[in-house]
Parts: sequence; structure tokens; C-alpha cells
Amino acid sequence: MRKLIVLALVLAGLYGGYWAVGASQIRGGAQAALDGMTADGLTVQYAALTTRGFPSRFDTTLTDFTIADPATGAGWSAPWVQVLALSYRPNHVIAAFAPEQVITLAPGQTITVTADGLRASGSVDLSTDLPLTALTAETGPIRLALPDGTALAAARGLAALRPTPAEDGATYDLFTDLEAIALPETVKALIDPKGTLPGTVTMIRADSALTLDRPLDRHLGSGPAPAVQAITLRDARVVWADMTLAATGDLTIAPDGTPDGRIEIGATGWERMIDLAVAAGAIDPGVAPTWVNMGRSMAQGGPTVTLPLVFQNGRMSLGPFPLGPAPRLR
Repeated sequence: MRKLIVLALVLAGLYGGYWAVGASQIRGGAQAALDGMTADGLTVQYAALTTRGFPSRFDTTLTDFTIADPATGAGWSAPWVQVLALSYRPNHVIAAFAPEQVITLAPGQTITVTADGLRASGSVDLSTDLPLTALTAETGPIRLALPDGTALAAARGLAALRPTPAEDGATYDLFTDLEAIALPETVKALIDPKGTLPGTVTMIRADSALTLDRPLDRHLGSGPAPAVQAITLRDARVVWADMTLAATGDLTIAPDGTPDGRIEIGATGWERMIDLAVAAGAIDPGVAPTWVNMGRSMAQGGPTVTLPLVFQNGRMSLGPFPLGPAPRLR
């Protein structure tokens, strides 16, 4: 019995030493990151930097945190931000954010973010390069009070990034989802000047894959930022009332950012979309019947009109309609 007690005390002492060393390294790494921001010319202020959670956690907290760029006036402030990790799984971390934060775009131009359960998590593989294995951000009800006095809100939000199975180390699945989105009144008035639509967009969702020119790993901070080489849209859609816009397709991105490829766009409830375009002044009322007849011809009796959005030779077109120069995606 005495030997077991001694063994338990030795193991407890070893583990306590491991936790103390780990906590010290985490605090040191956080302090070095903050000092690096200061060295880059940013203004960084905080009241305290602590690491607690013995014996099973490393909970690092910054209180009264503010970071700002003196050159532009842009910045971010929060009462607190936490980075949490289990002491026996330090390669998986969770960042938790205060319910209210302030983003400064420029002097006098602020966005107040109010969110319930806003957090992000990330994990890396325990190998030499520490490659990313998962990155997730999620929130419950969130509201952004914009500088013009309007607000953008959503009932729920999720974004997740994972390495694509059976692909090389630089291809990642990206899934994003927003539900019950309340648009700013100024935006809604432009889209629906007569107020015929519900106050919230039902859903904005995208299931896609990104191919980068380099993997996301510990070397990310050295050299240029990873550039997107290809985009695959498996299913992207916006649903608002009885209208749905859906898209699938593939794009390759040239080194100068020019896209090349084809995306199939399907519109359900397209006749109502034409009515909204007429009400917003985007389509002349006298031309609207022509658009309706074209839509019925393309729908061939079905509920959906499908048109290809084609990017080729630096230009883009929607079906037979040229749209002009393609945007640069880098």
C-alpha cells in the first residue's frame, strides 16, 4: 500500500510538473504572438494574460483586449477572449469570444457584434509540419450593428474547413451555413421596395472544395499566403420565401486570379424574381414579358430555369448574355 501511495505521489508530481511547464509555454507563446503584433506596428492593449485550468485544461484568457492599426484606425476590442485546450490533447484548441465585441473599420466607423455562443476550434496533426486537420467557427443568434444605424442578423451560423479525403494535402472541404438572415433595411428596400417578401432570408448555404497552392500547416506564417488554384461548388444555394438560387460547378484560378470554368445556376421561383427586378427598377416593365417568355421557354414546363455562368478568356457570360470582364479572385 505504501508503495502505491508513493507511486501515486510521484505520478501526481510528474503530471503537475508537465502542466506547469505546458502552462508556461502557452503563456510564453501567447505573449510572443502579442509582442510580434506590436513589432509589426499594431497597438495591442490588455489588462491581463492568464493560463489556468489545472489539472485537465489549459485555459488562457485575455481581458479588456484591444488591437488597432494606427495607420488606418481599424481595430477590434472585446472584454475577454479565451483559448481553451485539454492538457492531454494540446493539438486541439477552442477559442471562445465575449458576447459583445466592437470592430472598428475606420475612425468613427464601428460594427458592434452581439453573439450568443460565438466560438471557433481548430486541430492539427501531431506530425513534423503540424498540418491542419479541422477548423470550425460557429455561433448562435448573432447581430451586427452597422455604422449606418442598420443591422445584419442571423439565427445561426457555421463554417467548417477539413482536408478533403483521398486528395492531396492542399485540397480542403469548406462548408458554410447561415440561417434566418435578417438583412439591413437599406439592402432589403433595394431588393424588395414594395415589402412583399418575409423579413428574413431562410438560408444561405455552400458545400464546396478549395485547392490551394500550399497546405495549411505550421509553415503558414512564412512566405506568401496560400492562393486558391481551384474551386468546386458541390451545392450552393440561397432560399428566400418561395425563391431558390442554386449553383454547382468547377473553376480553375490562373496565377493572376482570372477564373476559368462553368457554374450551373438554377432559379426556382424565377417569375417572382423578375417581378422584384421590375419593382427595383432593374428591368423595364415593358421588357418584363420578354424575360418571362424566355424563362418559360428555358424551363420547358418545369419550375426551374437553369443557365450556365461561364468564365473564359477573362470574360464571363450568363447563358447567351455577355456580362463583361471576369472578376479577379486573387
